[in-house]
Amino acid sequence: MLILLSQPLTISHVTLGHISRLQSPDDFLSSAPRTFTVYGLRTEVGEQIRLGTFVYNRAGESLQTFELPDLKKDVFRFVKLHIDDNWGHENYTCLYNFRVHGKTPMAELEITA
Repeated sequence: MLILLSQPLTISHVTLGHISRLQSPDDFLSSAPRTFTVYGLRTEVGEQIRLGTFVYNRAGESLQTFELPDLKKDVFRFVKLHIDDNWGHENYTCLYNFRVHGKTPMAELEITA
């Protein structure tokens, strides 16, 4: 899944969401993402820079935030989310929410008078 950000960002965290166990019809969350990898891209067809691989904890909160292990100072216009596997469902993986957190390049500039 390739996502166009509303503005270029230096990415610091991502948040992934699935329904809670109480909302799940099988109480096991087998369709929840398990391992996922996030890439940053400057352009839609540009080089994919791996930002991190993460594990969604199905026993945790439904919304989980992950800090990038090696904060890249690069500015990205696109983010690619790749779901590597899920918690056991053979036919599909469900994703209810994905958020990208970071700073705009202008927010990182020091203003001097």
